[in-house]
Amino acid sequence: MDRVSGWYKRKTQAIQLVLALVIVVIANVDTVRIARSLSGVNSPLRDSIKDAAHSFVEAGLPQGPPGTQLSAATEAIGNLALPIGWVKGGFGPTTIFGWVITALAASLGAPFWFDLLNKFINVRASGKAPEEEPKSPKEVPQPAQPGG
Repeated sequence: MDRVSGWYKRKTQAIQLVLALVIVVIANVDTVRIARSLSGVNSPLRDSIKDAAHSFVEAGLPQGPPGTQLSAATEAIGNLALPIGWVKGGFGPTTIFGWVITALAASLGAPFWFDLLNKFINVRASGKAPEEEPKSPKEVPQPAQPGG
């Protein structure tokens, strides 16, 4: 069974990597280009993202059906002008390297990134888990007399 589960894990990881690479290339999500855009000394993109995040948090999500919340979040992200997508003349020598980095990061999956994020900050905001005390075994009543 260990061999089968190992084979399955390798196959699914390969499929995840290929799917992530296809999606990354179609959407042109280049990690190197994003990092360069955000890491400038006086990056206007970084400042606009920071301001948009503050105003989005202060305004909060609109109450109502889940579609309303999704459309509000999508509109807020769409207004940021992130360096994602195809632009004329946007293909450079580091683009393929940026695609590979993005695909590798995406193929790791949400549990990996959630656990990594939890190591740095408390995402759930529920506080530290209390220490569990060992439970005493349940007492089994003994019969008073044999044969009852």
